[in-house]
Amino acid sequence: MVPWANIAQNKGLYRTPTKTGLVFIRPQTLFWPILTKGCVWFSESRKQFACVLGGNTLNKSVTSPEIVIVGLEASTKVDATRQLAQLLVNDDRVTDLEGYLQAVAAREEHFPTGIEGGIAIPHAQSDFVTTPSVAVGISRTGVDFGADDGPSDLIFLIAAPASGENAHLEILATLARKVMHEEFRDELRAEADSAKVAAIVNREVQK
Repeated sequence: MVPWANIAQNKGLYRTPTKTGLVFIRPQTLFWPILTKGCVWFSESRKQFACVLGGNTLNKSVTSPEIVIVGLEASTKVDATRQLAQLLVNDDRVTDLEGYLQAVAAREEHFPTGIEGGIAIPHAQSDFVTTPSVAVGISRTGVDFGADDGPSDLIFLIAAPASGENAHLEILATLARKVMHEEFRDELRAEADSAKVAAIVNREVQK
């Protein structure tokens, strides 16, 4: 990764460290979809990037076929999120559906999680999450998550324990960086098998 001094000098940024492994940086002026390797656009409202400083710390697969929906049918983001969250409950990754959904909704109120390119990454930390996880929904018609370019057809619901700040942001940063690549998006859209979708996400998020 580019040293922080060089980033600050070349891009006009300052950094805010988190507890471990990841920092937020905020551009003072412009928006760059990808600042440098390991850094991704994190929050439009906060004008922040998230940057992974260390190696991957996730020990368990974040996605499994049981938490993937290929052909997701949902008319609203609330419906889509609920369907994916229910899979997390069914797979013993979340202990309380409504409690976790409240955390997701609270985060959505601050800023939409739709990203240009047909992507949505709703996410939340919660005491009701037992395992850092990514539930995946692939919609053929798209769901409005507030992206400027229209509905999102690739939806990644991130769940992390309340005490797992580093895991939450590590998944978010890595996934958000990967969805910037058209090849990754196309590979997922072409799949009709939930097991293969899970394998793709695990391969890229847990490198």
